[in-house]
Amino acid sequence: MIKIKSFILLFLIFCISIAAKKSVVDNTATTVEKSLPSINTNPGLKDYTLFMQEDFDGKILNTKRWNYYREGEKTGNHTYKPKNATVKNGNLYLTVQKLADGNFSAVDINSKSLFKYGYFEIKAKLPKAIGVEAAFWFFPWSMPETYAGFTPSIDGVEIDAFEYSPAIFETMIYSLHWNGYDYAKGAQVSTQQEIIPGISKGYHLFALEWTPTEYVIYIDGKERIRTNKIISRKASTLILGFGTGGFGGTNYAGPWPDTFAIDYVKIYNRKPEVRIYGDANGNGWISEGLQPGSYTTAQLKQKGIFDNEASSLEVPKGWKVTVFESDYFRGKSMMIITDTGTLEPYFNDKLSSIVISKK
Repeated sequence: MIKIKSFILLFLIFCISIAAKKSVVDNTATTVEKSLPSINTNPGLKDYTLFMQEDFDGKILNTKRWNYYREGEKTGNHTYKPKNATVKNGNLYLTVQKLADGNFSAVDINSKSLFKYGYFEIKAKLPKAIGVEAAFWFFPWSMPETYAGFTPSIDGVEIDAFEYSPAIFETMIYSLHWNGYDYAKGAQVSTQQEIIPGISKGYHLFALEWTPTEYVIYIDGKERIRTNKIISRKASTLILGFGTGGFGGTNYAGPWPDTFAIDYVKIYNRKPEVRIYGDANGNGWISEGLQPGSYTTAQLKQKGIFDNEASSLEVPKGWKVTVFESDYFRGKSMMIITDTGTLEPYFNDKLSSIVISKK
C-alpha cells in the first residue's frame, strides 16, 4: 500500500511539473508575440506580399532607396541637414540638435519610390524632447501649395500615419490634408488624436494600410483608426520626419540633442486589381477588385458594377482593359492601359462588359 501511495504521489508531482513547464512556455510565446506583432496578426491582410524591407544594417543611409527631403531648407527655426541622419547598430537615427545661435538642425528622409495603396510598417522609438515633432507620413508631389481646382482623389492627399510631440505626452495624432495648405483658399484637414499610455517607452510598431476604399492605422498590431474619408489615388512618397515645432509648440525645453530611432521599414504591396468607379476621377461608388478575365453585364453586377453607370477606372501597370458598349463584348470598344479619370467622350455611363488581361 505504501508503495502504491508513493507511486501515486510521484506521478502527481510529475504531472504538476509538466503542467508548470507548459505554462511557462505558453506565457513566453505570448510575450514574444505581443512584443513584436507581425503583419499576419492583422486580419484581412493575407493578400499582401513584401515589396521592400529596410533594416538599416549599413553604416550610412542607402541613397539608392532614400533622399534627404528638403535638404538645406529652413522651416521655422530649424534647417534640414543630411548629417542629422545616422545609421548604426541596425537603426536609423534622425536627430534634432540645438545650435549655438539658438536655432536647430533637423532632418527628414523620403523614399525614392512612390507608392499607391499597400501596408506600410515601421518599428520605431519615439523622441523625448519638449519642442520636437516626429512623423511618419505620405506626400503626393502633385499636391499644390494652394487650392486651384484641386481634386483630392487625382491630385492626392497628405496622409499622416502619425505625428508625435512629447509636449503632448503619449498622444498620437493622425491627419489627412487636401486642397493644398492655404486654409483661406479652400485647404482642408481632418485630424484625430488619442492618448496611448506607454507609447513613449521603448520600440513600437506603427502601420498604415491604404486601400482604394479606406485608411486603417495600426499600432503594435492593434487597429486604432479606420476611415473612408478623402481616399487618395495618387502615388506618394513615404517620409520619415523629425523637426521642431508642429504640435510640439514653441517651448523648446529639450533635452538636446534628441533622436527619433527607426529599426526598420517594411512595405507590402496589395494584390493588383482593376477598380471601376461610378463617377469621374475615382469618386462615387467603387467596385470590388477585378482580376484578369472576361466579365459580362451580369458578372459585373455581381462585382458591384451596374450597366451603363461606370465613369472611371484604375488599371495596374502592365495590364490592359477593353471596355464594350454592349453585353457579351459586342458593339464599340476602347482599350485602356492606365488609370483614367473619365471614360469620356463616348464610354461614360455606357460600359456594359469588359475584358481584362496582362500585356
